[in-house]
Amino acid sequence: MIQKTEFLFSSICLIFLSLIAGGCGPKVTLGDPEVTPDSRINLIRQADGSYLLKTNEGGVQPIYIGTRPTNIDWSKPYGKRQGRRTVIANPGVADRYFVGMLTEEGDTLIVSDQLIPLTGSNNFRDIGGIPTRDGRYVRWGQIYRSDRLSALTKSDLAYLESLDLQTVYDFRSESEVAEDPNILPQIEGLEYINQPIYFDVEDTTQVREKILNGELSELEAKDILVQGNRLFATDMSQRFKPFIDCLLEGKGPIVYHCTSGKDRTGFATMLLLSALNVGRDTIVEDYLLSNYYRYEMNADRLKRLRYASIIKRKLNIETIAPLMIVDERYINAAYDAIDEKYGNVDTFLEEEYGLTPDKRAELVDLYTYGPAVVIDGEFVPAESGDLENGN
Repeated sequence: MIQKTEFLFSSICLIFLSLIAGGCGPKVTLGDPEVTPDSRINLIRQADGSYLLKTNEGGVQPIYIGTRPTNIDWSKPYGKRQGRRTVIANPGVADRYFVGMLTEEGDTLIVSDQLIPLTGSNNFRDIGGIPTRDGRYVRWGQIYRSDRLSALTKSDLAYLESLDLQTVYDFRSESEVAEDPNILPQIEGLEYINQPIYFDVEDTTQVREKILNGELSELEAKDILVQGNRLFATDMSQRFKPFIDCLLEGKGPIVYHCTSGKDRTGFATMLLLSALNVGRDTIVEDYLLSNYYRYEMNADRLKRLRYASIIKRKLNIETIAPLMIVDERYINAAYDAIDEKYGNVDTFLEEEYGLTPDKRAELVDLYTYGPAVVIDGEFVPAESGDLENGN
């Protein structure tokens, strides 16, 4: 029996959480996250308002600061980076700051806090600062990826208002939206777009029964997400086209999201970063960061999970952990499917999304900035230089 089944990988976990019961069960733990933000230059806001700047290199270097990547005061250093870990004193009362540095080549490097600190969301992050293969960087403050926005607090909303969001793009199904409607900031002109991602599969009743009865192995649980990512890249690929079209229309700053911000959102991020000429290793690294940002929540859930029984059915929690995380196997399944059908990602992007070299150049201009430039004989940092050149 074939039926329309909503694509709710994350919701499977929520179903299981409703089955939590008392008593002791087998201890299932998560392994340490494979990737952390420390893999590249990282800025973390501290509780006292100061920032911790982490770099992979030692040395002393002037740093500059601003409340936007385009208003950093490059004429006056705010302080100095000293070594791999530098504490930057509280710069003021703004919700967010951006730190600028100059490379040895004289190019601009801008860094900010990747994770947006929200109470009602644990995976809302700015994908700015990600390097491309041709020496550019994804613009900060233009593209955000997230989990569901249905539990935002008043302080969260106030913070999001400071981000000047113009578009919220929701991949969740109609029933997901109905059960957990987004709570959106009051921003004039904010556009909400709901473009559900779901697919046609065989009746999943038997699969659900196996999970509830503990008859589904951990490997089989992982295969659910492996096959799902293959479908993203094949049968379901066109369902992401409106998202790509939205980006081409320049509707940023934009946040796109699903329920957990890891599966549908993860694949969408792979598409976007690929179009911006980000390398595969870097894309996979960003994909795996969901395990880092969701680690405490997932670990807490596993601690509270016990064997539950409904009508004498037992829940095998060893099959739940693979559904709560992202795994390199999942995203690699999408890459493998693309290679098998199209030969490479570039051909896939052009044939499925119309991303010709010219269209990709439009995305690059919109969402990345390049090396520093010289205007009228004067050095101009890359971010502001791009803007002055109309890019």
